[in-house]
Amino acid sequence: MRKLVKFFLYFAGFFVLVLLCLFIFLKVYFTSEKIKKIAVDYASRKLKREISIESASLRLTGFVFKNLKISEYPDFKKGNFVSARELRVIPSWKDILRKKVKIDSVKISGLHFNLIQAKENVFNFSDILPAAEAARPPEEKQEKIPVEFVISNFELKDSSVKYKNLQNLIEVSFNSLSFASKNISLTKNFSFNTAFTLEVKSKYLNGKFPVSMLGSLNMAGGKIEEAEAVLKKTEAGFGKIKCRLEGSFKNLLEPDAKATLTVEPFNTTSLKEFFPAVPGKTPMPGIKIDSNFKLTAKSVSFRRSTFKAGPANGRFSGMIVWNPAFNYDLNAEINGNFPEMDSTHIGKRVPAVPKNLKIPSFSASARARLTPSFMIVNPVKINLRETAISLDTKLNFAGQGMKASGTVNMDRARISELAGILPAAKDFNPDGILRGSFKYSYDKKASISGAADFTDVKFACFNHSFSNLSGSLTVSDDALHLNQKTGKLNNENFSSSVSVKNYLPLVPPFGGTDNAALFRKHLDINFNLNLAKFELKEFPKPAQEQKTAGTDKDKPGKKADESKGGNSFIDLSGKSRIGAISLPNFTGNNAVMTYNLKNISADLKNLYGNASFEIKEGRLTNLYELAQKFKIAKVALYPVILLQKASKTAKSKFLPDFDNINYSLIEGAYAFSEGLMKIDKSVLNSEMAIVNSSGNINLPTENLDLKINTTLLKASGISMSAPVGMYVKGTFSNPSVKLDVKSVIEQPAVKKTIVQGLEKLLERLKK
Repeated sequence: MRKLVKFFLYFAGFFVLVLLCLFIFLKVYFTSEKIKKIAVDYASRKLKREISIESASLRLTGFVFKNLKISEYPDFKKGNFVSARELRVIPSWKDILRKKVKIDSVKISGLHFNLIQAKENVFNFSDILPAAEAARPPEEKQEKIPVEFVISNFELKDSSVKYKNLQNLIEVSFNSLSFASKNISLTKNFSFNTAFTLEVKSKYLNGKFPVSMLGSLNMAGGKIEEAEAVLKKTEAGFGKIKCRLEGSFKNLLEPDAKATLTVEPFNTTSLKEFFPAVPGKTPMPGIKIDSNFKLTAKSVSFRRSTFKAGPANGRFSGMIVWNPAFNYDLNAEINGNFPEMDSTHIGKRVPAVPKNLKIPSFSASARARLTPSFMIVNPVKINLRETAISLDTKLNFAGQGMKASGTVNMDRARISELAGILPAAKDFNPDGILRGSFKYSYDKKASISGAADFTDVKFACFNHSFSNLSGSLTVSDDALHLNQKTGKLNNENFSSSVSVKNYLPLVPPFGGTDNAALFRKHLDINFNLNLAKFELKEFPKPAQEQKTAGTDKDKPGKKADESKGGNSFIDLSGKSRIGAISLPNFTGNNAVMTYNLKNISADLKNLYGNASFEIKEGRLTNLYELAQKFKIAKVALYPVILLQKASKTAKSKFLPDFDNINYSLIEGAYAFSEGLMKIDKSVLNSEMAIVNSSGNINLPTENLDLKINTTLLKASGISMSAPVGMYVKGTFSNPSVKLDVKSVIEQPAVKKTIVQGLEKLLERLKK
């Protein structure tokens, strides 16, 4: 920057000095050709470059040079360094005679500078400056009273300055440059106005930006380090984004600035021309920045700056460096009170933003530090009316892949406020209080740990109400554990605990797109329940059930994902106790269920483990309808359901109607292996009959191989002292039933009848 400023001052002073010295005697003694020759020869010796001038003349109005060209070093074969279409200079002869350097007018049109930087401090004009500096005698370094220098009127138009950095591959051009000023002085303030189009070409930014400025300068006697500038009005265009800049600058070589930048409201679509990755169609509020900064040729340092953007305000400080390499270290604080908003408006413009989120009004504050290698946000505080959440995070960009870590603290979280963000949660009417703290990290895989307590939680779903829930939630990489200590389900007391292992892989990695990964996980769940009573007055309507089934079936990509990733598996263990059960097809009391099952899947092909249950004092009514709606009920009550179907299929009138029967005990114990269900024990006790079942059921194919032994009791109209057996084959939907003839014959009444018949037959044969 220092070399550039010195070059421009040297170049301007050189031209003024040459023109003034020549003018006194050239007009009288030399023709236009001689003037041109002397000017060219003199400038060539000083600049060590080729110079051409189409014409040079001295008129009553002053000097006029047309089509002035100065080559790159050493000649025009290397290109043009400076060119000007026309240069007009009108001196003030009266002031010159008084030993004052005053020019009435300087008008330049079509001036073009071509500045090239090969490497640090090496420019295409470096050959000019050292010679000029070396020629200065030592005494010139002493402070002297500056010569009074005034240009009454200066005008530059249709010009350009082009800067090219070969080392950093950056091009900056000031095109369509115009500059106008009156009473230019080295010692006094003078005003100016300028306009140009800034064109930038680099790997960071490409674009054209129109700029206009109105301000004043004080050159401090030519001491650039002490010079000052005031920008009264600066307007710039960043595409369709309009900006204004006002401020003061001291030390024009490396400015110390106090400035105010104002950006009018804009749409992010205007940024896509320069930064294609920025989401478009998002309206942004106006921005106002008051900044105190230091600008050098290599960097800019923000000492203390404040900003306001819509409902947000804050301050920032730090440094941005672009030479020798691009780097930055910025600190910021932000505060704001944000109104209610609907994400649908943003989602229409930014597809990545979920739609229909109803974000309540909230206040937020944050502190952040940003560098190329990391970003730290600590802390972020978010406050709703009854919710206070704080979090901090660190993102590490160094190395391969992004790394993240942080904490989330819920001092108090009102569930109804958080759930209100999701319109779908409204139907569940959730509420309650959460308090807890969590830590998270990501380094090729996610990690999370922490705990939270919940109190007075309530919600409703599927015509059931949950209320007064309290307990704790513990999370780690290995497991998620929910311990619900107290609560009510439909005003009935209940407690539960759930532990889930291998849950974390369900969280996709940042930017992950592998949907099939969800179908490759193997959850391990331990579930325990104590419930006073469970009641379901009616099953979901068939239309709703069909609609849900159709949605799952038709979900795009699901079939492909399952085929790609295979079945997902669930392991389930635990124990459940229910004091009373009341369903449209089934009632019971004191139900106890234990289960330890592995590889539960939709097709049940890999299921193994064991399960048992016991239910007392209830009634069965057409269990087949219940089995159609709940697969777990179908598996658990397979033998009883088959008994009901077999009683209809069997070609016998001695079996009672098992479709409607009161029972005193239903008990079952099953073992599973590769989808085959072995019935170790299945008992149905009622006042009409005692039923025991055994055998196997292939769950994936529903092939049956059972034997059902039924002992009828007096209430059925028939009293048996021994059971009658039935063999059940076929499939669940189409069973075939065959009586065990041997068990029929073994009935005492049948056996007695047969014996009596044989005795009578023998007596007849004797006769």
